[in-house]
Amino acid sequence: MRNTVKKISEITRHLSDSSSRLAQINHDSDTAVHNQDNETNQIATAINEMAAAAEEVSRHAAEAAQASTETDSSTQTTQRAVNTEVDDIHQLSGKLEAAAAL
Repeated sequence: MRNTVKKISEITRHLSDSSSRLAQINHDSDTAVHNQDNETNQIATAINEMAAAAEEVSRHAAEAAQASTETDSSTQTTQRAVNTEVDDIHQLSGKLEAAAAL
């Protein structure tokens, strides 16, 4: 009987130790899951911020392209006006030369 009680005591101690180790493992797992959740949230936030930044860069690139197109159009219009003025000056110069020759 004494042996049986001793064995039961040893088994109980062993179960208690195992239970304590299991509780620690459970706690460590909970901590790891919590840490991983925080890190995942940080990564998701960083990805969202990068996506917003990429969208902003894309918007600025589109605006720059539009401004470039408008500038090109304005330059062409100005070039045509300058060419017209040069032609007018040449015509006026020719008329002045013809008038001076009279």
